[in-house]
Amino acid sequence: MRLGISSKGTIYILCFVLVAVFAMAGAADAQVLCNQGTSFHIQDEARVADAGNVYFGWGLDFDLNSANSTWIHTPIPSVLFENTQILAVVFYTGSSDAWVDRIDVWNGDTRVKIIDGLHLSGDQAYVIDLGTDIPAVSLSISARVNAGVEQDPVGGHRFVFYTACAEFHP
Repeated sequence: MRLGISSKGTIYILCFVLVAVFAMAGAADAQVLCNQGTSFHIQDEARVADAGNVYFGWGLDFDLNSANSTWIHTPIPSVLFENTQILAVVFYTGSSDAWVDRIDVWNGDTRVKIIDGLHLSGDQAYVIDLGTDIPAVSLSISARVNAGVEQDPVGGHRFVFYTACAEFHP
């Protein structure tokens, strides 16, 4: 059975840090809404080993085939027309040969942020600052996941996605 992140305590620490960042960044009447990891979706499941066994009650857990990439998409619960500037995504990769290199933020059908040139691996609670408030309509995050050419790296080309959040305020 897959247990997800490297240790149960790590996910609690990452979530605590995430909430602390939102608390420091937002106003007193702000609220944070998060999705559950089961809402993440793999764009091209043909690039995933055993694509029929990746969705679990606690999130998305899969191994990407070597020398491949695909996108992971997730909606974020939104407070219609409330402002948001800070978002985050919590995930884990099994090795440095499995990484996220780009994150896009969407508001409806408009891409409002592209963060390219990343190399995120290991335990991540990645905070996204849009730079300015935007009125939320329908938020989502897309992350491009990559697997290197190593055939059997320690930890594999494993990806585990737990949650994505946004802070909203009037």
